[in-house]
Amino acid sequence: MESYSHPSNCQIELQRRQLEQLWQTPSAAPAQPWQVLRRLGAWLVKALTTSNELRIWVSKSSSGVLWHAYDPVTRQSRQFTSEHELRSWIDQRYYQHYTQ
Repeated sequence: MESYSHPSNCQIELQRRQLEQLWQTPSAAPAQPWQVLRRLGAWLVKALTTSNELRIWVSKSSSGVLWHAYDPVTRQSRQFTSEHELRSWIDQRYYQHYTQ
């Protein structure tokens, strides 16, 4: 049976900040070449890595900030309007799947 260790809040916070930096919405100005390369690099890393870890990213819309999560194990995507909602869902997901 495969063992799973739940990441600490510090690890989750660090990953969240890294993902926010990677996926920040560019300004209305045309993208600079380095911005295009950075996004392409981030996309390649994501596409080429096969991981069962939860993927989280942030996007901006006309109605505000949206938090997204993708679970490659269940292939389910979720969208949240606050970080608190996302964290609650992560906790609930962990206790449902990994404490049984």
